[in-house]
Amino acid sequence: MKQFLFLIAAGLLLGSCQNEPTAESTAVPAGTFLIEGSAAGLEGELALVRQQGETFAEVGKVTIVEDKFTFQGPITEPEVMYLVIPGTRTQAGIFMEEGKIQVELNPDNFANPKVTGSATHGLLAQHMTRLAELEGKMEAAYMRYQEASMSGDEAVMKTSEEEFNTLQQQQAQMVKDDALANATNFVGPFLASANFHMFEFADLEKVVDAMSPESAASLYGKDIVKRMDVLAKVQIGSVAPNFTLKSPDGTDVSLESFRGKYLLVDFWASWCVPCRNENPNVVLMYEKFKGKGFEILGVSLDEAQANWTQAIEEDKLTWSHCSDLKGWASSAAALYGVSAIPHTVLIDKDGVIIAKDLRGAELEAKLSEILP
Repeated sequence: MKQFLFLIAAGLLLGSCQNEPTAESTAVPAGTFLIEGSAAGLEGELALVRQQGETFAEVGKVTIVEDKFTFQGPITEPEVMYLVIPGTRTQAGIFMEEGKIQVELNPDNFANPKVTGSATHGLLAQHMTRLAELEGKMEAAYMRYQEASMSGDEAVMKTSEEEFNTLQQQQAQMVKDDALANATNFVGPFLASANFHMFEFADLEKVVDAMSPESAASLYGKDIVKRMDVLAKVQIGSVAPNFTLKSPDGTDVSLESFRGKYLLVDFWASWCVPCRNENPNVVLMYEKFKGKGFEILGVSLDEAQANWTQAIEEDKLTWSHCSDLKGWASSAAALYGVSAIPHTVLIDKDGVIIAKDLRGAELEAKLSEILP
């Protein structure tokens, strides 16, 4: 989840907070939350942040005093907020809701605090417990692959990779299943919104159709519907929406200028490790098919021109490139509903989308089919 992997707390104070422990008898005003926390073994500051679009805003910041901390602020509906140790990516997501919530942090397992007082968080915790078991198996398979890679054991590398890929598919299915099962409460829309890249359009339709009026009107329910409106325009069989961005040398590059050729639109970035790992495969595809009416348009989600152009040179990406250097706020990425990279869109000679997210052997097979 991008939300969990790239959490950055901004400096905007949106709520109130306090350092002194609150007495048990303290009443919590309507429309507010109150966290009463314990943090044995932790010292220093603790921040509470909430997501706002693609960024995060600070709700408050406190100092842990005698293993205790509190946060208080307004809330209109159940919402995931994150306890963060400032200056690090150490964080714990908590489904906040109106009322008093007890949070017990464990320095050895910060990401999984003990939370009471939030029924919504209890539903999320059930999902996270199941997911953690699966992710433990994924980590074990990954470690076996790494060890086999160091020793040159290709047989173990192959079986470990296959096991990891199978577990990854199970992970995506688990998220989809739990999102659908919780569609009538706030957890289902949150899971779909936070893991948007795992969902096909049809999967999202199922969640939306199953949502209750309350969950549909929630922050996360509205987010799903908004994103589906975008995805509906870039489904297979749709005419690819046009966009124009600048090339590395500053000239305009338009998607429509590639009409008459098969075009792979490759959303990537210099900082994206999976993208850089996939680039050699894309280079091979370009060399094999470029003489048969095939072109590639790389759309970068970089922000720094130098990093972008350096990566193009280092990876020997000799096709057309463009970007507005706005990172995740890229206008082209927004137009195509891109929520994770690498992301590819294959377009035919008439500008119609014929495939999405093809890589490696799947991309080669598709290109061999249409460009024999």
